[in-house]
Amino acid sequence: SDRNTMDVGDDFELAASALTADFKVRRRMLLTRLDVTIQSFLWSERCQDREAEVVAALTPLRSALQDDPPSFSRAECEQIPRAMVDALSDAPR
Repeated sequence: SDRNTMDVGDDFELAASALTADFKVRRRMLLTRLDVTIQSFLWSERCQDREAEVVAALTPLRSALQDDPPSFSRAECEQIPRAMVDALSDAPR
């Protein structure tokens, strides 16, 4: 029984680690796309006269978006479908 509990705990840890790594990559990509979109917007003719105003409005919002996603709790991991946990267990490390 203890061995099964350890296996389940290991599966949750594996799933949480894999999801965190995947979300981190996706989040960084999306934040990079956001930064490029903002730069493109700032270069537009319509924004030329209002650049300082736009930057002042967007800077605090963008600063609040961190590269690292929030961590998963064990309770959240328990909601992961078993098939997904099995697929992650079989994935190369």
